[in-house]
Amino acid sequence: MTADRRPMPWAIGALILVLAALQPIVHALILWAPPPGTTPTGLHIPDSALFIESMDMFSSGFASPYATCQAAHGDASRVYYSVPHLWLYGLLGVLKDSLPVPLFLFYGLANGIGTVALCLILLDGGIRTSYSSIRSAWKPAGVLATVG
Repeated sequence: MTADRRPMPWAIGALILVLAALQPIVHALILWAPPPGTTPTGLHIPDSALFIESMDMFSSGFASPYATCQAAHGDASRVYYSVPHLWLYGLLGVLKDSLPVPLFLFYGLANGIGTVALCLILLDGGIRTSYSSIRSAWKPAGVLATVG
């Protein structure tokens, strides 16, 4: 059984681009035109510090502030950056080092690129999935998702 290759509707592609551009635009607005009376409260998700540290993985020689004194690999090793999306942040960190753009904007750009990748992966899987395979799998998937 082969999956038919339906083209992505243009409206879906436009929505993906709008969603991806939203975070870098918001970061730029916050950086250069903050609303009056606002107080910076820090990063918006707990993982933000890890992502920003990952942007310096190459320039720091893979040193990680999250490595403990008991870490088997010391405080500088590639194993601390084993999750693929951290490498996206690392590559954009290399670009950040060569351009005079604030780190906060590159962080928003990395999140926007990640949004595009996630949307394309999910959309491609959804477009290629036939209705018959959804009908046959929704009951077992529902049981696994709820009861376990």
